[in-house]
Amino acid sequence: MRREKPTGTVKEIISKILKCDKKKVLVKSELVKDLGADSINILQMIIAIEREFKVEINDERLSSSVNGGGSKVKHLIDEVKLAVYAENLRIKPVRVLKNESQHKVVDVSNAH
Repeated sequence: MRREKPTGTVKEIISKILKCDKKKVLVKSELVKDLGADSINILQMIIAIEREFKVEINDERLSSSVNGGGSKVKHLIDEVKLAVYAENLRIKPVRVLKNESQHKVVDVSNAH
């Protein structure tokens, strides 16, 4: 998984879906206006990005800029960075066990 530098990976995914040269996919490129993406292409991009980075993209924010016609490659990259950051912050569930005079914290994130 290439979480550290998502820019190249996102550009690669976009170029594969749109069947265009990766050099044509610039950070400042608009997905619809400059690259000719339609709503299906954008949905395919989001799904591919989510699978690649194992994150969930907030498509509400993204769709508002797509519907306005101004969604850029940068927006997708920013959403990936935000999702990866949020995933890294995820707190593992813990349980505090009380035993007369002591407290013990147990990580239950892998418990069944």
